[in-house]
Amino acid sequence: MDIVNLINKYSSGDKNTLNIVESLLTKIKNEDHKYNSIIHLNDENESNAKRLDNYFNENNKLFGRLHGIPIILKANIKTRDTMVTSCGSVLLRNQIAKQNAFIAKKLVNEGALLIAKANMSEFCNYVSNNSENGFSSLGGNTYSYFGPENPVGGSSSGSAVAAAAEFSPITIGTETDGSVVYPSSLNGVFGFKPTKERISNEGIIGISRFFDSIGIMSKSIDNIKYLYQVLTEDNNEFASISNIFIEEHSFENCSFETNFFNDLTSFLKSSNISFEDSNICNDISTHHKDQDIICQTEFKQIILEEIEIPVNQFLQKCRDQLLNAYYNDINEIERSMNSIYDINGEYLLAIDRIKNYRKQFDSNISNNSIDAILAITTCSNEKNSLDISSISSILGLPHITVPIPTNSLMPLGLSIIGKRNSDMAVIDLAKKIYEHYKSLN
Repeated sequence: MDIVNLINKYSSGDKNTLNIVESLLTKIKNEDHKYNSIIHLNDENESNAKRLDNYFNENNKLFGRLHGIPIILKANIKTRDTMVTSCGSVLLRNQIAKQNAFIAKKLVNEGALLIAKANMSEFCNYVSNNSENGFSSLGGNTYSYFGPENPVGGSSSGSAVAAAAEFSPITIGTETDGSVVYPSSLNGVFGFKPTKERISNEGIIGISRFFDSIGIMSKSIDNIKYLYQVLTEDNNEFASISNIFIEEHSFENCSFETNFFNDLTSFLKSSNISFEDSNICNDISTHHKDQDIICQTEFKQIILEEIEIPVNQFLQKCRDQLLNAYYNDINEIERSMNSIYDINGEYLLAIDRIKNYRKQFDSNISNNSIDAILAITTCSNEKNSLDISSISSILGLPHITVPIPTNSLMPLGLSIIGKRNSDMAVIDLAKKIYEHYKSLN
């Protein structure tokens, strides 16, 4: 479902919002039993759709740039409506937000319809060392679009699957480190995490204010570009990407058609894009300790601020309601609640080290005229976990995964990580690469 095409049909009167919403809700009802991607439906869907139709009929114009566009949000994004902001947890089954998150407010103000919330890995996979991607105590397991025998990825599992199933033309997820691009890659959709702070993460119950980002997911790269520009007003046609690093070891980490890498490099040469091998993943790994310190500290702060439950009380609720009933351990939660990095000064030092690393990296790639990094995002049969997403997460860079058509059922996710604020150039290169491979299949 193409957003621009749908808006044009609304504008001409060929379509009305209520019919579109009703058709998608019917599709969810008939198909989501295979995926369990939706955890909450908005009880106000019919009235919201009628309100937009009445506005158009009375004013002969659209309400905004997203008039009548149905959107599904991850269940950790606050919305001031009938949907709870549960984070997939039985602890928050009655958690009604007092106000919209920034992203929800922006969408509604442009006329979008928030029709549902998607299942997710509970508390963004920050519960247990052994938690399963796509599982939540409130929603149960989310299953891959390609069948329950395949990995679904997390923590924005439901958002990725709902996008693949086309339950809405676009879905919204959140990412601390990989939670948008990994499930997008595994479910065959585009997943885009913009440059850090291009879209505010205010009102998200995530893991870390410092790392958390909004992510946009869709089967259509044009939908992602359109929504990104509405949300950011970014009309910066950044100079096209001409020099890149390739994390070649990431291609060796997955089994796929042997000609894929050679074809990719041939495409790059024909597009006048120069490239060289890199191993940034190895460099990034030295910063995981600081990332962990920040996440442990800020998860505790987010629980206090966004859920308004004292730490000791929250920890006891987790032990009473989650431990043993749903998880064999709640080690991630306990580590965070018991952390003292904000007291002993390590938290602020970790923040400073990451900020300095970002400045150093930006300077290095600028001096070497590097515009982007290419890598395999992830795959169902990867030999080792390479943490490709950590490059963009730790450095705060724009990152898109492109679903490359293959001879098998599942597409292959190709990551493009751009320079800071080169979001539009990253999206445009993603479209060119996708169209190239689509023409071959």
